[in-house]
Amino acid sequence: MRSKLAKRTLIIVLGVCAVLAGLLTGGPAAQEPGKEKSPQKGRIGTIGKGDAEITVLYLEGGPYEMGFQHGKLLKDKVKACLSKVLDNCYKQIAAELLKGQPPGLARPLANAFMDEAYKKMEPFVPDEYKEEMKGLAEGADVPLADVRRVHAIPAITENSCSAFAAFGKATKDGKLYQIRVLDYIMNFGLQDYPLITVYKPEKGNAFVNVGWVGFTGVVSGMNAKGLAVSEMGYGKPGQKQPGIPEPQPEETLEGFPMIFLLKKILQRADDVEEATKILKEAKGTNYYVYVIGDGITQDGKPAVRGYIMTKDFCKVYEPDKDSFPLPTVQNAIYGSHYNDRCYSLLKKLHGEIEPKVIMKKIIPEIAMESNLQSVVYEPADLKLWVANAKGTTIRACDRDYVPFDFGKALGK
Repeated sequence: MRSKLAKRTLIIVLGVCAVLAGLLTGGPAAQEPGKEKSPQKGRIGTIGKGDAEITVLYLEGGPYEMGFQHGKLLKDKVKACLSKVLDNCYKQIAAELLKGQPPGLARPLANAFMDEAYKKMEPFVPDEYKEEMKGLAEGADVPLADVRRVHAIPAITENSCSAFAAFGKATKDGKLYQIRVLDYIMNFGLQDYPLITVYKPEKGNAFVNVGWVGFTGVVSGMNAKGLAVSEMGYGKPGQKQPGIPEPQPEETLEGFPMIFLLKKILQRADDVEEATKILKEAKGTNYYVYVIGDGITQDGKPAVRGYIMTKDFCKVYEPDKDSFPLPTVQNAIYGSHYNDRCYSLLKKLHGEIEPKVIMKKIIPEIAMESNLQSVVYEPADLKLWVANAKGTTIRACDRDYVPFDFGKALGK
């Protein structure tokens, strides 16, 4: 696990303070009572076969209600997933920071670090997403603190990933195709609990979240308007990155968390212009590259934007523009841990790009060894393909992709 935002000594200090505070106050406060407590609007299904099977969760209603549906319908899996992720987090903390020290210290130290991280993030998390986490905790009968801790992890542990969108002359049929390659910690065990969630909220767009049981944030997803989102962590302070001027901005947790920012875009944005407005108005945190593609536009032509975002700025890039800080490819935009490889493949396969080519010839070459999840989007037809890692050694991109027809799920 790699934290970009705190020194190891800070973790230990926070942990000791938290342990003492717990002893003095008698532990965390009790959860607040719930609101609606009916999972009747939610339902579950599955796609894929064998060890590639993925649970599909259909949610409808208000934020708390949808969270409660999630927790109630998948109660056992939520408990198992949260427990596995946190236990593995404690083990990793013990292995990295507590060599020669009692392993029992790992839990309070890690919890204190995650609690402090969430405390910094919380003022920027929309109330509706806080309500959903509360509903999830009460529906699954798990501590709300554990739900918040798991949702703090993406902001404090990240690796580089890959994303691109290609359309027009770059693709075989002119359609927009977009990828999200999530290269992330496989030791946590998230890949054992894959989940596709179809949201039909009371307010905003219907959207699909490609993630995991017990996790309400978004790292991969698409909405009913044909808007797909991709993200990649972008280096760390002290390492020069394309598009980030000197002096490099510091990173912070005191901003709009990425997992909820992407969720807001899917729920509230109808096109790339509205998505851009949401990003530019948000207070940034770490260095991120975002790719947002719109496959359903009024003029019938795909619309794509790339973004570099820090706590100090949000830069917007259009394909085929000289301002893009990497070598350009016609009708494409990209950002990758392996930028040179990604550029070369997009050039080599220009005009041939379609889902099978992406899955077989591109993603395996640009994914890291820690490839937890890979997603290919076809936004115009509201379709996607997803692959998840197996164990801690088999990359997602080396596994079978499972198709999901989001349009069909919406009754279109």
